Amino acid sequence: MNFNLETFKVSSKMNLIPEDGAYMLIIDSKLPIQSIVLQSKQNVDILKIKDNIAKIYAVKETQDPSIQMMAQLVIEGEGNQNVHNRIEIKIRTSEGQQGNINALIIPKDSQAC
Repeated sequence: MNFNLETFKVSSKMNLIPEDGAYMLIIDSKLPIQSIVLQSKQNVDILKIKDNIAKIYAVKETQDPSIQMMAQLVIEGEGNQNVHNRIEIKIRTSEGQQGNINALIIPKDSQAC
């Protein structure tokens, strides 16, 4: 089986929002974003943002027992209204917990495997 996977540049940053006790994860992509899959070994809450362009689907069960949270964010809209290279995700975890969040960015018009 041959796969032609195109690489593309993605940058991210995490900003603390002290008044909400949360962080804003900002993801910028060279290619338009179709969806993002987030994974973490810690429980992470994805908070609602007014006028959010993504619909959040939480995955309750995973095959990997080390993953506590998995969610997919799908960009909503049709045609040219659905071209976004940047998304902001507000997240919160229990105080004192440390960990990592893995993000898989799926570009628009990609052939998902």
